[in-house]
Amino acid sequence: MSESSSLTNYIAIGVGILAIALGGYYTFFMGCNNSVAVEKAPPQQPGRAAKKEETSEKPKYPNGPVSIFFGSQTGTSEGFARTLMTEGRKAGFDAKTCDLEEFDPEVMANTKLAIFLMATYGEGEPTDNAQKFMAWLKNENGDIAADFLANVKYVVFGLGNKQYEHFNRTGKQCNAQLAKLGAQPVYQYGEGDDDSNLEEDFDTWKSNLWSNLTGGAVTSGASDNDANETVALTFDLKAVAVKVDDTRGATSTHDASMRASTKSTASSKVPASLKHFFNSPRATVTCNRELRNLQFAGAGKEGVGSTRHIEINLHDVGLTYYTADNLAILPENAADVVEKFARQMGYDLGEVVEFAGKEASFVAPYPSPCSVRELLTSFADIQGPVRHSMLKQIIAYVQSAEEKAWALSLAANEHRAQFKEAIEEAHQSLFSLFVNGPLASARIPLADLLHIANPIQPRYYTISSSSHYHPDTVHITVSVTEAVNRAGQKITGLCSGFLQSLAANKGTTRVFVRPSTFRLPKSLASPVVLVGPGTGLAPMRALLQERQYLIENNTTEPVQTPGDCVLFFGCKHKQMDYIYRDEIERFQAQGALTELHTAFSRDGARKVYVQHLMTEDAARGAHLVKMLVDQGGSLYVCGATAMGTDVMNAVVQLLKTHQKLSQEEATAMVKKLQEKGRYIQELWTA
Repeated sequence: MSESSSLTNYIAIGVGILAIALGGYYTFFMGCNNSVAVEKAPPQQPGRAAKKEETSEKPKYPNGPVSIFFGSQTGTSEGFARTLMTEGRKAGFDAKTCDLEEFDPEVMANTKLAIFLMATYGEGEPTDNAQKFMAWLKNENGDIAADFLANVKYVVFGLGNKQYEHFNRTGKQCNAQLAKLGAQPVYQYGEGDDDSNLEEDFDTWKSNLWSNLTGGAVTSGASDNDANETVALTFDLKAVAVKVDDTRGATSTHDASMRASTKSTASSKVPASLKHFFNSPRATVTCNRELRNLQFAGAGKEGVGSTRHIEINLHDVGLTYYTADNLAILPENAADVVEKFARQMGYDLGEVVEFAGKEASFVAPYPSPCSVRELLTSFADIQGPVRHSMLKQIIAYVQSAEEKAWALSLAANEHRAQFKEAIEEAHQSLFSLFVNGPLASARIPLADLLHIANPIQPRYYTISSSSHYHPDTVHITVSVTEAVNRAGQKITGLCSGFLQSLAANKGTTRVFVRPSTFRLPKSLASPVVLVGPGTGLAPMRALLQERQYLIENNTTEPVQTPGDCVLFFGCKHKQMDYIYRDEIERFQAQGALTELHTAFSRDGARKVYVQHLMTEDAARGAHLVKMLVDQGGSLYVCGATAMGTDVMNAVVQLLKTHQKLSQEEATAMVKKLQEKGRYIQELWTA
């Protein structure tokens, strides 16, 4: 799906998708991680706070082990898991984080105390790393005994977004299914809403967690950071003898730093949640052009954004795709951003470092060895949002007393409103805080920074091309997201801005392909209804290309008569925003598209949207119902969640009107269409 209209480096999104990156430092082990949670660093290390006197004894955990499992798509629940591990250690638990991608049923059954942090992704689905676990947990075949998890005590927190129809479905299902297999809940089920304040929901839910689990032996205050507490390091960075020639910039040092490697991490076991950093090839952009009419005279009042048509060569990197799959892009920080940030922190961009873990089970989070430039360009999200928990981690590295007092005030739980105004609404990032920003005195060693900064997350775009027509190249349609902060500075979305900057036949990007639910019916005779306003047109273009190919190569016996294909498209201005207009009209002329209905919301006396086109013409509405109900047709919807809700309400209304159904009956019919795979949505938050 396309990148959200909200800034991807500041706001969570989903394209057909959701996307969140939580502040918090990460520990990157395969399976469960049991690193020490708190470290007081010696003063001789630049940027690290003074270290309290420690004994050589290993910490003891009188409250026993707790395993913290996470289902995470964009790093949020993984970050929450890291936070709980730190707090659990302080509360006397031997706390470990565990990636659900590597869950083992027997290990699960022998886990005495488990915390599950379960994100819901897309249209109510588990995250990629939790799919295997959730399929097992549902026990649809009844193969698992009802008391299989009888020895497990558990807690569940769900992460979701209320703009989506199936809010926190995965968290709710996990909570219910664990009980069905005999596990015992020991703390209230909790939910967070990313449409409101997910992190605050999480903090409120966990405020009494540890005191509850210890019978009141600890309080939530035991988990608060002190002003001089630096992050607990699970690895150090060690300089290697090879030094990269850094005079040519980021693109060249990517290859140079990889050639500097004396041993390959790519071929060894890698962190499941970060595997894309190790196996995503770098593909070349072959076309990058503007789709909108930026010279449109009526655009002055609203401003003119950019929507890009981008083509990427997959053939040369050995990737294939199916029509309307999802293409993942791993964006990069711009060279000037990296250089300013490194200069501020005192990093040598040409230095090559390797990861040295503090435990034998350590697995490097990123390819190692690696140049400092590459770490800051390709892996560390220094332009992402600063969450409340991340600000707390930064404080120990701030050298100015005045700046530290400001940060401490904003980090106080009772000052959430001030934090929201000064950090969230101001679109502050690590880069903007440190480079000529309000925390310019901060100096953070690179190893510490890599524990604090989130990894750059992939962004998913629904592919806008047919794999039959374009087997060697993949097309995506990208809306470049922009906003203006309180200082009047223009801020561009990390991924969309990165893609916009890639020159044809020169620019490259790391990519991988993920399957999508957008598939045409098996029979060409089955009718289809396509609803895709704005960049939601992307998968509809792919489906229309595919449909045209199938019509041209209709060799079945007897030859199938193509079913009707109806497209609803909308945008603000016909003369500015009607992307792919020539192609759409050509599809109609050639017969792949039988009906085209357009809504231009700013061109008329009143705002008209695609859902209005579906319901305000009785004959058209009756035809849509006939296609979906009588002819077994399929409906595809792509765009913002609010639009998706309006379209679903329109379909319910059409069923009530033309099928004489009650509200409940019409809603139930829509649910059945969804269950049969004939009502398919890919939506993102606006």
